[in-house]
Amino acid sequence: MRFKRGGCPLSNALTPCTWPQNLTKSTTAPEYVMVGYGTQNYTCSSSGAYSPAGAVAKLYDVSCMASTPKLETVPQLVYDFIETNPTGRTPLAGLDLSRPSIHHYFVNNGAGGINPRFDLEPNGALVAFSVMKKVQDVPDPENSKGNVDWLLLQNVNGTLAKSIYRVSTYFGQPPKSTCTSGPADVTIPYAALYYFYTT
Repeated sequence: MRFKRGGCPLSNALTPCTWPQNLTKSTTAPEYVMVGYGTQNYTCSSSGAYSPAGAVAKLYDVSCMASTPKLETVPQLVYDFIETNPTGRTPLAGLDLSRPSIHHYFVNNGAGGINPRFDLEPNGALVAFSVMKKVQDVPDPENSKGNVDWLLLQNVNGTLAKSIYRVSTYFGQPPKSTCTSGPADVTIPYAALYYFYTT
């Protein structure tokens, strides 16, 4: 299950300077630090407002940047790079964006809802996974109208992580206009940092 591309230690991993007071902070070192790029998905509810309908993202290992101040800027850099270079095959600041380490998507939970799932697949084969549930949800401290919320997720199945944080988000919020129920889902690109904890 263990995976450390480059073997970089995370005992001194930094967390965002703007950490919200109402988001519980871990007291242990993360197992992985990843940057994710993908889409937040929304449907139009009967009230004419957009409602979350899961997400799909690829996560790339940035553990070797985790102890540097530039870590917080990585989501925006990756977002801007991929938006202008959709194939994502060219390395960016030492990142190989053709080789995601984790695939993130949502699965049915059997109770009429959906839960986030993370699959560790560094070489294309499943090594470990975790299905999570959201336990904390706070607005982005810098741009809550444009950036999706910061989250704390806890494990409900699998061995990849006991908890996962989504922080330093960049874009992903749905349109502010009203919508008409029925059309296809709306997908909004976003990027974020993900911290994975096993203790």
